[in-house]
Amino acid sequence: MRNSLLPLAATVVLATATPALAKTIVVKKNGPISTIADAVAMAGDGDKIVIKRGTYFETVTTDKNNLKFLGQRAIWDGTDAGGDETCLTLNGDNCVVQGITFRNGTDQLIIEGDATTVRQCRFRGSDGDAVIVRGQGALIDRIRSE
Repeated sequence: MRNSLLPLAATVVLATATPALAKTIVVKKNGPISTIADAVAMAGDGDKIVIKRGTYFETVTTDKNNLKFLGQRAIWDGTDAGGDETCLTLNGDNCVVQGITFRNGTDQLIIEGDATTVRQCRFRGSDGDAVIVRGQGALIDRIRSE
């Protein structure tokens, strides 16, 4: 009887020790997920959000950690609901924002969390600041403000 419980115990230990796999969520204008806000709502810590070509008029705030926003010729416009808004506010830590063009709005990207990376992004036509960093340890690499 004692030996028959060993395989079960090993299975329980392996099941609880395996981390959840990060998922990739694709945002596409005419796809099943057509808004960045919906993708963020579905995402968990560590997930990747791929934003396909198109213009997205949205204001998004998230407190999730290790979230990756990867643009593929995407434009994130801050003129949501007829006024100028912040495009993205990141309250979580260790996030990545890459390859996105931010357009219009005020204070287009606000980083409240720590250790966020912003890489290869463009910022156009902001009525305020392109990027505001309030967290610590941010890496801002190869961005362009126009």
